[in-house]
Amino acid sequence: DVGQLLVGRGTCSFDPAQMAGDGDVAYALCCNIVTLSTSFEVLPSPLCNLHLNPLLRDLTGKSPGWLWEDPQVGYIVKSHHQPDQYQLTLFHDQPALDTLLQLSGIWVSGVAKVSHPCVWSACQRFIHGNGRRHTLNGTGDYLLIVYSSPSEPPQCYHWHTSQGDQSSLAFSLLGCCHRSSSINQRSAVPVTLHGLAYGSAYSAFKSTCQNFNWPLPPDARRTSVQDGR
Repeated sequence: DVGQLLVGRGTCSFDPAQMAGDGDVAYALCCNIVTLSTSFEVLPSPLCNLHLNPLLRDLTGKSPGWLWEDPQVGYIVKSHHQPDQYQLTLFHDQPALDTLLQLSGIWVSGVAKVSHPCVWSACQRFIHGNGRRHTLNGTGDYLLIVYSSPSEPPQCYHWHTSQGDQSSLAFSLLGCCHRSSSINQRSAVPVTLHGLAYGSAYSAFKSTCQNFNWPLPPDARRTSVQDGR
């Protein structure tokens, strides 16, 4: 649910004389959003052999700490000195990364399930980053470990991109036009985003993708042909 990553807040002012007697107003909310379109396939697997370092000790401890206040993410790497074990490090822990082998996957803490958008964004950062990636035994898969809470055991997965080409950037254009006859003050407004494949916004998006040699999403190409646009 990409909506959990895309949260907006707006403030509107209305003339009380133009409002209905109950204080409600009619409105229309229209927006377009460009997002990465890389998707991933994830399969459960047995937990890999992890080297016990301070970070792992904090993740597997029974007392809540800073790792559980908000979702945290990091790399899974293999150590030079213990090739049969994996080690956890933070995304920004550059000194640790400089002394370790290639990146074998990612870990995420503080999320309830693997479909959480923070897992998706961490996979995007891993695939499209500049790190030295290392697949599992040449299979094309990477590791993913999800730590839901201090009281639950971690869940391990193998994952890979659905598109096959893991290094190329691809984007999608999403849009919505939500109309309502009434809205209460300070209320949340859920909207549904859908892929766009026509119109002026799509024309600008398509031109940008062509200029940078980015592939168009398959759904957008299909819809464009079917609609004759």
